[in-house]
Amino acid sequence: MRDDRDLRLEDTDPVAESRRIDEDNNTSLGERAAQENGAASDITAPVSDKSSVPEEKSYENVSLDEVMENVESRLSVPDTDNKPRTKKERGKKWIAALILVAFNVIALAVVLYLELNNDADGFLHIGELFRVLGEHWEWLALMIAAFLTHIVVDSLIYFTMIRQCGYGNRYGLALRTSILGFYYNNITPWSSGGQPFQMAYLAKCNIDTPTACTLPFVKHTMHVYALIAFVAVFFGIWHENISWVVHVGAYLAIVVTSLIPLTMLVFSKKLGWTFKLTEKAVRLGVKLKLVKDYDKAVAKARDTMDSLAAAYKYLSENRSTIVILTFLSLVDLFVLGLYPYLIVRALGGDGNVFEIISKSYYVSLSSGIIPTPGASGASEASFYSVFDGLTPAGTLFWAVLLYRMLVFYLPIIMGVIQHIVEALVGRKRRKRVTLVKKEVAWYRRKTINNKLD
Repeated sequence: MRDDRDLRLEDTDPVAESRRIDEDNNTSLGERAAQENGAASDITAPVSDKSSVPEEKSYENVSLDEVMENVESRLSVPDTDNKPRTKKERGKKWIAALILVAFNVIALAVVLYLELNNDADGFLHIGELFRVLGEHWEWLALMIAAFLTHIVVDSLIYFTMIRQCGYGNRYGLALRTSILGFYYNNITPWSSGGQPFQMAYLAKCNIDTPTACTLPFVKHTMHVYALIAFVAVFFGIWHENISWVVHVGAYLAIVVTSLIPLTMLVFSKKLGWTFKLTEKAVRLGVKLKLVKDYDKAVAKARDTMDSLAAAYKYLSENRSTIVILTFLSLVDLFVLGLYPYLIVRALGGDGNVFEIISKSYYVSLSSGIIPTPGASGASEASFYSVFDGLTPAGTLFWAVLLYRMLVFYLPIIMGVIQHIVEALVGRKRRKRVTLVKKEVAWYRRKTINNKLD
């Protein structure tokens, strides 16, 4: 990267293009990029004469305070963590938590009833369970190691992206972001809460807002395409003894899951069209009184889409980054698929590893289309149906419980612990001065987006 003294001040302007609404909607982004060279360095100044080119200023002649003024609004996000909650809000939160717990208790109770109804005499009681797990302790240890590997690999994906965006080696931030993603995915229907909360958290940790909104989308896109390739291989290897209901649910989940990243990819490639749709959507929001400030909403949406397009473009031109992210995603998917296999072995059973990995994704995909937090109820039922006969006699209930511990209960516990720790010790924030050069570097990369249409 070139020395920061060679960077022009106007390149640090993070919202100039996104705030500009062209009088001619047919003007291409390339033409706007050419006009950008003549834009004033003051991000709040209107563009009255595109032909006038002000005197360019470089870092050589600009103080750090002046540079800070340009990026201050992008690096500072209001801290809403300390807003007091009303009694009604606290009550709703407790009610939602109790419903979630009750739903999972009922689901496990149903599985236990079915297991006892099938083979009450052969049901493995808790004392025998510990004896069996003790005899196969190495598989139990591998099961725990697989869970920790899943956490580490997912956080490494965020670590790689944060570093590529120029924000340095912040593995602690990447780890906390991953844990929060697992936590909110498991307490929201269709696992829909993880990404929005990750975006907000990254922004509060001094990642500029458009980039904070971009990273979870990029990660999700890589994960979905890796998932499609992964399950295509394993479903092709083994798809026997699966009910048609589970088959349909799994394939439907693949289609639905791929729609969001595919849509975002199309929008990021056609920014002119996307901006027009954005303006229409915001106008509708204003009429419905859902949006208060039209200009601010449009600028934020345009800037976020610009950042997303730049991220996709950057990935397409940096194949090494794609290889790293794809490799990490495939490793993560393989580790998740190993959960049921390790559970079966820890309970004294045996089986074909490819068959069990394939069936584990039939379980997770088919249950994921049910709109309950963490697929509660559907996941237990699907696991019970698919793995019946693969576990030793009397252990199926314990297999279901161990599986839910790994994919549901432990991530929630980790998320609760993180919330408690941050409430007690506070969130570590990077000094804004240390991020100025990184902020400038990332926005210079975003200039590649000017040639997209």
